[in-house]
Amino acid sequence: MDDKVDLDHMGAVMSLPPAPVVLVGVGDREENIITVGMFNVFSVRPPILGIAVTTARHSYKLLEENDEFTINIPGKELVEKVIACGEKSGAGTDKFK
Repeated sequence: MDDKVDLDHMGAVMSLPPAPVVLVGVGDREENIITVGMFNVFSVRPPILGIAVTTARHSYKLLEENDEFTINIPGKELVEKVIACGEKSGAGTDKFK
């Protein structure tokens, strides 16, 4: 195949088509909500979903500290809030306000 293009890892990820995102809520004493684009449905019955959160994220620490979290499917009317949750760190910011 002559039209092969070598991409770096980020270039390869960015070339994927747009996909839905979910909002993941986590925390008890310290709460946060994070926009997650890396998720997968592994089973419908029983419902089993998996998410990927990098260790550099504030929410990763909260996920490690807490036994439970929520996965929320936002509607398109929440697009601005979803973007805001993805752009700001929950460390020192209350994203629920």
